[in-house]
Amino acid sequence: MDKVNSAAGTLDTFAAVHPQLADVDFRDQANLVDVPVYWSRAGTRREGARYLPSSSSMR
Repeated sequence: MDKVNSAAGTLDTFAAVHPQLADVDFRDQANLVDVPVYWSRAGTRREGARYLPSSSSMR
């Protein structure tokens, strides 16, 4: 019964929110999003690579 209620709630929410967002163009409204991005470089050492199967053995 919880699955039915969950699905019904999702559909009710969609029916309520969709008309409000139908005229919003997010390409114009949010052309720049300030979200930090972190890059990490592992280097040349690949310790775990020796434990992975090679691509030829996976065929």
